[in-house]
Amino acid sequence: MTDELIKTNEIDCGDEVFITGLFKHYAGNTRNSPIVRIGNIALMPSEKIQVNEHLIDAYLIESRSISGLSGSPVFVNLGDVRKLDDKVMHAKGDHIPPLFGLICGHFDSKKEGVDAISDMTSNQEKINVGIAIITPVAKLAEMLN
Repeated sequence: MTDELIKTNEIDCGDEVFITGLFKHYAGNTRNSPIVRIGNIALMPSEKIQVNEHLIDAYLIESRSISGLSGSPVFVNLGDVRKLDDKVMHAKGDHIPPLFGLICGHFDSKKEGVDAISDMTSNQEKINVGIAIITPVAKLAEMLN
């Protein structure tokens, strides 16, 4: 996922995403099979997002992130048909869903009603509010380089 790809495909809130990862409550006897979860882009902010004590570059998706999915890849489903510049465009050839980023956490509400951000290590009873935090793939490339 690049800024150019985002602009060219008009990727924005509402676009479908899918996550592949491991479900920590299931382990096979001969292999671990990944699960696939779906959701939608909820926010592509133009400014940093507060996560615990840090401000980070991140996207937000509407999808229940669960323990075990941290670090899982998130892909954008561009679909076979998209409306771009008020024209209906059909996908040409093979289109591999672009990597949007990696899940790095989610927002929770504590049972008492005080909002928090889950680092997925605490044993406090919390309610997942359905918004996952995604580290953009461009930030990952920047960190690795």
